[in-house]
Order: sequence, then C-alpha cells, then structure tokens
Amino acid sequence: MFPLKVRTLIRGCQAHIRAGLGCGLDVVAKVGTPLYAPFDGTLETYFGQQGGNWARIVRSNGDQIEMAHLAGYELRAGQVKAGTIIASTGNTGAITTGPHLHIQIIRDGKRLDPDSYNWEDSVIIHPMKCETEKKEIMSLNFEIGTVTTERDYFRTQLKVEEEGHRQTFKQLETSRAEVTKLERETKENKSKIDQIKGIVL
Repeated sequence: MFPLKVRTLIRGCQAHIRAGLGCGLDVVAKVGTPLYAPFDGTLETYFGQQGGNWARIVRSNGDQIEMAHLAGYELRAGQVKAGTIIASTGNTGAITTGPHLHIQIIRDGKRLDPDSYNWEDSVIIHPMKCETEKKEIMSLNFEIGTVTTERDYFRTQLKVEEEGHRQTFKQLETSRAEVTKLERETKENKSKIDQIKGIVL
C-alpha cells in the first residue's frame, strides 16, 4: 500500500534528477498527516540534515523504502506490519519549501522510481526461489514435451493399426462374399449336373 491515504504528486523522479538530486518522489502532505508502513518489514528511524526526520522500512527482499521531512514518530524501530501508523508528515530538514512527504526507494544500492513502484505487491518472490521455480518449470515443460511426443507417436501408431484392421475387415468381408458366391454357384452347378444326369438316365 502507498504510505499516504491520498497520493497527489508534487514532483517525480526526473524532476529530482534535473535538480541534482537522486531519483525520488514528493507528494502533498500537510503537517500531521498519518504515515503508514507500506509493507511488512523492519522499521528504522534517523535524522538527516537535508531530509530532517526519516523513516526507513526494509522489506524482506532487501528493498528500502525511505520517507523524509517527518514531524514525529509513532514507532521508532522494530518489526511492523503494512498499514501500521509509524509517523506523521511534516516539514523538517534543510531541503524543503513547505510541508510534504519525500519518498525514495533503494534496491541493491540503486534508486528506483517510487512513482512506478508496485505499492500493491505484498507477496515477495525471492530471486533464488524464483530461479529454482524457473528451473522446475523448464524441467516440467521438457517432461510435458516428451510425454506429448510419445502420445503423438502412439496416436499415429494406433491410427496405422486401426487402418490396418479396417483393411483386414474389408478383405474378410470381400472373402466372405466371394465364398458365399462360390457356394451359391457350386449349388447351382450341382443342381444342373443332377438334372443332366436325370436326363441321361
């Protein structure tokens, strides 16, 4: 979740960079506005000359959500749950032109754009777990491919056998018809022979 109930942009990442600052986000926040923990994580608080009172949430995946210019704290440190009020916004620090909340996000030593960060992502997939699952998926896909190939082969073989059986049945029916015809002709010939014998005698 986003750390404020209302999200109104003042300036974004590119504006901060053009101003000679690192990528960050400034949003509208009156003095005393409740600040919520955006995610489960470890809370740290400290004071910096430029940002005044800071709060940092360290997520289990290592992402650091840092928020500055705070008026005061509800909690100072420790494990917190998403949605817990941890502080109130303010106007502390040297680099500020009025009450607002400054947010910056750090991952592996690099700044991320808070405006495009997934604030609704409460489920973390750790890189190692993700790689393991990718390998399992690849293995399963290979097995599926093998099974599919075998299935298609056996389907083809079954069709060949079915066609062979159909041909055999056709030949059998043809043979039966020929046998029936021969039997009928044999009876007719025998009858004719008997008639001729009767005439001769």
